[in-house]
Amino acid sequence: MMVDKLTLESFQPFLNQTFHVQFDPPYPYELTLVECKPIQVTGGNSSREPFRLLFIGIPDPFLPQRIYRLANEQIGTVDLFLVPLGPDQRGMRYESIFT
Repeated sequence: MMVDKLTLESFQPFLNQTFHVQFDPPYPYELTLVECKPIQVTGGNSSREPFRLLFIGIPDPFLPQRIYRLANEQIGTVDLFLVPLGPDQRGMRYESIFT
């Protein structure tokens, strides 16, 4: 799926669903989408409403900041830039921002 076509509404049906992180060579790593909400951005010139996604994964090992290919049975595959925010009681938090 093309990232520039994704909107907040694209992800809302997938709240609390699992996304598989695709690696080479493959090994199992999953993230759960736990939050999908609009954000305020000043001075933006975007054709879509800015939003953020919050994922939860296992606390260790954590994924370093970079672009990852995520796969979900319904949405297919999407490349997202993920930033680790640190752990909470649920696991390691990852954020992806769309402007």
